[in-house]
Parts: sequence; C-alpha cells; structure tokens
Amino acid sequence: MHAYRLARTTAEQAGEVAKQKNKEFRAAEAKLVDALLDAKLKGIKTEDGCNFHLHPTCFVSTRGELFDQTVAWLLSRGLAKEDFVRTEIATGALRDLCRQLLESEGTIAIPEFLDLDTTPGITAKGWKAARKEESNDE
Repeated sequence: MHAYRLARTTAEQAGEVAKQKNKEFRAAEAKLVDALLDAKLKGIKTEDGCNFHLHPTCFVSTRGELFDQTVAWLLSRGLAKEDFVRTEIATGALRDLCRQLLESEGTIAIPEFLDLDTTPGITAKGWKAARKEESNDE
C-alpha cells in the first residue's frame, strides 16, 4: 500500500509540475507570436537552425443546433455533407456498457469482434481527503 501511495503522490506532483511548465510554454509561445506579428514577420530562423513560422489555428463548434446550421452552410456552398459528417461509435459509452455486461453476464455477453481487453485497476475513493490529512499532519 505504501508503494502505491508514494507512486501516486509522485505522479500527481509530476502532473502539477507538467501543468505549470505547459503554462510557461504557452506564455512564451504567445510572446513569440506577438513579437512576430508586431514585426510583421511570417517566421524566423534561429542561429541553431530552428525555423519558427506563424500559422493560423482554427477552432470551430458544430455541437447542438450548430450541427444543422453547419450542414446547411456546407450544402449552400455546393459541398457534399458526406465529406464532412461522419458517424462514430461513442467508445466511452461502449466501454461503460461492456463493464456493466461483464459484471452482470460475464465475457460471454461481449462479441469477439470487439476484441475486449480487461485490465484490473484500482479505484481509490477518499484519496484527496486522505492526502489533505497527511499534509496537515506534517
């Protein structure tokens, strides 16, 4: 149990460090983008041979009622809906169903083509509360 606690604590701390480093990286990236835009440059090459180029980043939302509006817009531009719309299995919901079926009916309920792979894991309820108590004791 001690090894699990130590490993999990270390992993959580590493995750926090990674989160902070990612924030620092994004801030440095934003400064570089601003500098390139201010200088009206599309890119720069550094002494060490790295090339940095500006490119547009696009985010679009097509959820909910926007889906129908987006399809109508695509069709109005003479584009085929099939080139942009795809149907996918919701794998999270499928995993949940498989877990339920495993508990109630066993592996016989899962078809072979799903190539089910189960791995035992740990669910640690109360982990954060226990961690707070440990840090208060120190």
